[in-house]
Amino acid sequence: SKLEDERDPYGCYVRQVHHKKPEENGVKTMDELFRSAVENFGERECYGVREAFGEEVEETSSGKVFKKMNLGEYRWSTFNEINQRVDDVSKGLLSLGVRSKKPVILLAETRLEWIITAQACFRINVPGN
Repeated sequence: SKLEDERDPYGCYVRQVHHKKPEENGVKTMDELFRSAVENFGERECYGVREAFGEEVEETSSGKVFKKMNLGEYRWSTFNEINQRVDDVSKGLLSLGVRSKKPVILLAETRLEWIITAQACFRINVPGN
């Protein structure tokens, strides 16, 4: 990385790596993009989750009250592990009667299971809403 404006030593640093755009690699769908990432980064960390042990209420010196989550350490899954879970969920959706180009609705909190299910829908060409 390098400074965006070299005259400003406190300015932003910008990354200097230039990657091809997905379409330049023949990627046309979200599933193809994910499969490309799996192929290129299979054993690297892909998603990390942390167990929530509870929350504390804290008050600042100004009297503002906020909640603070007590979280465990990250547990990481590799691209290959996530890809296997995406495959399993996509097969499960097909076995439940979900079909290509028939929309489904995903209702869930922001969780790893949500993105795995979304990727599974992309894999079997199911639009999500």
